[in-house]
Amino acid sequence: MKFFKSYIRRNGLNRHPKAKFLALGGVLFSLGVVTSVATTYAWYAINVIQSIPNLNVRIIADEDLDFKFTMDLEKKDGKTRIFYDDRVDEETGEFLGFDLDDMEYDRTNGLNDVSGMYESLWNVSGGDRSTIKPMFQKTYINAPNRERTTDDYASDKSYLQTVLWLKASEDCDIYLTPDSGIKALDPEHQTAAIQHGKDLAKIAKVTNAVRLSFFSDDGYYIAYQPEQTEDEYKGEPRITYFGGVLDMNGDGIYDNDGEKEILYGEYSISGGKELTYDDDALTGPLYDGQMSGTFSASHGEGIKRVNTKDPNLNIVTEDSLPIYQLQYRADRPLRPLQSICSLKAGEEKRIVFSVYCEGWDRDMTNDIEYASFNINLGFTALLR
Repeated sequence: MKFFKSYIRRNGLNRHPKAKFLALGGVLFSLGVVTSVATTYAWYAINVIQSIPNLNVRIIADEDLDFKFTMDLEKKDGKTRIFYDDRVDEETGEFLGFDLDDMEYDRTNGLNDVSGMYESLWNVSGGDRSTIKPMFQKTYINAPNRERTTDDYASDKSYLQTVLWLKASEDCDIYLTPDSGIKALDPEHQTAAIQHGKDLAKIAKVTNAVRLSFFSDDGYYIAYQPEQTEDEYKGEPRITYFGGVLDMNGDGIYDNDGEKEILYGEYSISGGKELTYDDDALTGPLYDGQMSGTFSASHGEGIKRVNTKDPNLNIVTEDSLPIYQLQYRADRPLRPLQSICSLKAGEEKRIVFSVYCEGWDRDMTNDIEYASFNINLGFTALLR
């Protein structure tokens, strides 16, 4: 089968892919993040929040393996690196990892909600992609015909982003480990949320709004954490619309100009037509009541409602996939999955890794204010 070709050595030794995975299972990149997320009703108008107190990046490799996998970290100046060997303990040979100071992350800032909308402005195909980094929007914008400018991009202090350089001694494909994922802290450890009287049942929804993204020459992948376990997951994607009607001032009514509702975000209308409105149909919400806060409101009395069901209206949706599809599991080698990137022997591969909160996610509301979460991330290399 074609799938198995990625997991057989070039010398033709016919081994099951599970055996190869177990041989390389000691190669691990782990990342731990503990932070808080705070929003208000006014999306993209949020307060500075608690900083990420700790972050550590490690590679743990079996010394008996001939295969070698290393990772360097690029500083924000784009020229200086912290090399793998610089973080290896001279006595034990253990890789000690990178921390937030290495990544030059502002510990006093925290994560703000941004958006991956208008990705086409920077994620161009072809040409030199060696200096490109994902750029996230800071404004929801209600003028889709206005030309976007760099003023619309969020400060890099609003999210966590770092550049890693991966290198392997043999051709391989890179996946996430099965234990990778995003998890809300246990209720008793949601200290900030408890102090501010938040609903701890709703706090757990914070994991829905967090995104992990990986950018390289091989592609750009955005991962989200499904609410179900992998065994429960039915393959139903979490659709996030980069547009819709919003209640930005928190008055319980979708924003309008006094006559008609305002449609925010990234969308287009085919055939040179204009937005249509419907006085009767409940066509405003896009999530059938699965919303709260900014996304959930009432239609103003006497206000014409945006017809979001108009076949000529195209509201852009997020191109993301559940984190399961980036994870390789030795016990399920044939399940659908996507590699983060591929490495050739001796080649360096630039990976831009980002952690951010998607402002257009239906759960990115004040309900998750002061929520805290953990991220665990591991890379595993499978020989081709």
